[in-house]
Amino acid sequence: MVMRRLWYISVLSGMVLLLGLSCDRERTNPLDPQSELGRELVATPTGLSAEPGIGFIRLGWQSVDSRRLAGYALFRSEQSTGQYRLVRGEGDTTLQITTGKLSLVDSLDAPGKTFFYRIAAVDTAGVLSLLSPFVGATVLEDHSPPGAPQNVWVVADQARPGRLTVNWSAPARDADGGMLTGLAGYVILRAEAGRSLAPVDTVDAQTFQYVDEGLEVAAVYSYTVLAFDRTGNAGPLGAGSQARTAGIAVPGGLVVEGGIGKVTVRWEASVEEDLRGYNVYRSLRPDQGYARLSGSERLSFTTGQTTYIDTAVAGGTAYYYQVSAVTSSGESGRSEFGGATVLFDIRPPAAPTLLTGEPVVSDPEKLSVSWKAPTTDINGADLSGVSRYQIYRATASTGPFALVGTSTSAAFIDTGLTAKTTYYYEIEAQDASGNIGPLSSVVALISGGVDIPKNVRLSSSSPSDLTKPPVVTISWDAAIGAIVLYEVQHSTVANSTRDADYVSVLPNDVSTSRQDDEVSRGVTYYYRVRSVDVEDRVSDWTDPRTIAVSP
Repeated sequence: MVMRRLWYISVLSGMVLLLGLSCDRERTNPLDPQSELGRELVATPTGLSAEPGIGFIRLGWQSVDSRRLAGYALFRSEQSTGQYRLVRGEGDTTLQITTGKLSLVDSLDAPGKTFFYRIAAVDTAGVLSLLSPFVGATVLEDHSPPGAPQNVWVVADQARPGRLTVNWSAPARDADGGMLTGLAGYVILRAEAGRSLAPVDTVDAQTFQYVDEGLEVAAVYSYTVLAFDRTGNAGPLGAGSQARTAGIAVPGGLVVEGGIGKVTVRWEASVEEDLRGYNVYRSLRPDQGYARLSGSERLSFTTGQTTYIDTAVAGGTAYYYQVSAVTSSGESGRSEFGGATVLFDIRPPAAPTLLTGEPVVSDPEKLSVSWKAPTTDINGADLSGVSRYQIYRATASTGPFALVGTSTSAAFIDTGLTAKTTYYYEIEAQDASGNIGPLSSVVALISGGVDIPKNVRLSSSSPSDLTKPPVVTISWDAAIGAIVLYEVQHSTVANSTRDADYVSVLPNDVSTSRQDDEVSRGVTYYYRVRSVDVEDRVSDWTDPRTIAVSP
C-alpha cells in the first residue's frame, strides 16, 4: 500500500512538471526530437472572424510571422464544443493545410444553420500550432432571386428548318442589386405567335445556350430566360428575343365548306415575301390519295387567291383538301386537311330581275332582251347555279305567254316580230339539277322600225287669178328618232296602195310641211307621208289623207 501511494505521487509530480513546462513554454513541441524539450511551435493565429453570407461564411484572421510557416488549418464544427473537422481547401492536404491565405470563403448549402470555426498555423514539418478560440456565424437565407439574364438572342438554323438556338449571359447581380448569390440554373420560356410564354426546359448555371428543335417550319417564336437560385427564388425575365425558323410557311386557317354543287376552300394569306400562289390538293380520303387541282388561271400552281371554289364535284360525296404555298424558291409542306360533303341541289334559283330590252337597229323584226341574273336561290341562300333561262312572250300583258326560246346567258334575241309592235316578256331561271325558279316581272317592249309621221294635215288655196296655180299645203308632226328627211306623195286614185299611182312632192327634206303647186283646180287629191332615218331606213306610209282643190 505504501509503495503504491509513492508511485501515484511520482506520476502526479511528473504530470505537474510537464504541465508547468507547457505553461511556461507554449511554443515548445514536446514531440519534436530535435530539441531537448521539443521543437518550438509556430504561433497560434489571432483575430479569427466569421462573417455570414448567403450560402457561405467568410473567414479571416491575422498572419503569423514565422519562417517555418507553411499555411493555416481551418477547422469547422456544428457545435462550439463539438468535434472540429478540417475544412478542405486549396492547400496541401498531406500537411493538413486548408489555405495559405489570410481568408477563406466556406460555401455552405445550409441556410439558417450556425457553424463554428477554430484555426491553427501549420509549419513546414506539418506540426500544428495550438487552436485559436472559436468563432461562429449563421449562414444567411437567400430571399433575393438572381437578376435577369443578359443578352438573350435567338438564331435560326438555315440548314435545318424547325430548329432555333437561344443564347444568353449570366445575370450580373441579384434582383435587389446585391451580389449574385446561389445561382443554380435557368428556365427557358417560349411563345408561339399569339400565345403566352411557357417554360420549355431547365438547364444548369454553367449552360448559356439552348437548342430548340422540332418546331414548325417558317414560324416565328419568341424566347426569354429567367434565372433561379438554390433556394428556389426565380428572378425576372430577361429581355425577350424572337426569330423565324427556316423554310416556307405552311398556310394556316384552312376552312372547307360544302355547298350545293360546290366546295369552298379558304385559308389565311401567306406572309412569304416571294409568294407566287397556292396549290390546292383534293382526295376522297383524309389520309392519302391527294392530287393537285388545276386552277382556272392557267398558272403552274392552282390559284393566286386565298379562296378556291371546287365545282367539279358530285352531290352527296365527301371531299378532303390540303393547301400549300408556292414561292420562287419552292413549295411549302401541306396544311392539315379539311373536309366537307357536297349538298344535293333541291332549291331553284330566284327570279331574274331588271328585265329590259331594245329593238335591234338593223332589223325591226328583232328585239334584244336582257335581264339581271339571280344572285341567290329562291330561299335567299347562296345561288346554287343557273344552267339556262327560259323566255316567254305574249302580245298582251295578261297573256297567254308562250315559250319562245332559251339562253345560257342573261340575254336573248327575239326574232320574227312585227315592227313597231308592243310585246310582253317574262323570264325564269333553271339550274343544272332541273330546278325551275319563279317567273320574273312582266315587261313591255316595242319592236323596231322607223317612226311614222303623225297627225297629217291638208289645206289648199285657189287664187282668183286663174293664171296662177292652186297650192295644197301638207303638214305633220315630226317622227321620233334620227329622222333625216320626209317623203310626201300625192295621187288622184282613191285609196290606192299602188306606188305607181303616186307622184312625189319635192323637195324631200327634214321640214314637217310641204307645199304642192302641181295640182289642178277642181280635182281631189290623196296624200301620204313617210319618214327616212339616218340609216336610210323608211317608215310605213301614213294612211292617205284626202283634199279637194277648189275650182
